[in-house]
Amino acid sequence: VGLHKLVCSATRYRSWTLGFKGPCASHYTMAEHVFSRMAGAVLTTNLASIGFRSGSARKGWPMRDPEMRDEVDRLVADWKRERPDLDFSPLEVLSRITRIARHLDIARRKAFADLDTWSFDVLVALRRGGAPYQLSPGQLMQETMVTSGTMTNRLDRLEELNLITRQADPNDGRGSLVTLTKSGMRAVDTAMTELLKRESEFLQSFSKVELTKLASSLSEIEAPFDEQ
Repeated sequence: VGLHKLVCSATRYRSWTLGFKGPCASHYTMAEHVFSRMAGAVLTTNLASIGFRSGSARKGWPMRDPEMRDEVDRLVADWKRERPDLDFSPLEVLSRITRIARHLDIARRKAFADLDTWSFDVLVALRRGGAPYQLSPGQLMQETMVTSGTMTNRLDRLEELNLITRQADPNDGRGSLVTLTKSGMRAVDTAMTELLKRESEFLQSFSKVELTKLASSLSEIEAPFDEQ
């Protein structure tokens, strides 16, 4: 889940990343290394679906340099040739995050089965809060970053599916409380278990130490967005 949040943040702020001034060069070097490993392990499995070029000869395109680890290396090499005056370190890191995000979105949809992504976001906010698995609509709006009207529509739909209930807030005569039902609990727990299984496959080539370092570097990139 943490990984999903980070890669989606990178995708959402793609225009910002093109001018990113972020962490020091050593962080970029480490992140480039780990993401290139992830690209080799994961992203090569479905290249055609996201527009990657084949490693074989192609009309109008040269054979891939065997020293190129992935498509980003080729793109960066082209840009360095055309614009040697620019530093493409941000592109080397964040373009890989963007590509990984595409695969992660596919994995999420498969993991959630009959749940929409927005349904999962609401249910998981209730679930991780702990017993009695209950929040106000306002709190859910903050957790999922949507408007009041959007949240009302989502809660209506989830209530129809018997995944939540709504009742008056005893401490606020004008307010209400949203509570996760047993069906909602089963749905979100099943989805979370499947999601973690699929996300683990993305990271299976990394040791615990490598994952800790990767998470730390990604946190430095993502943290400024949380402060906005």
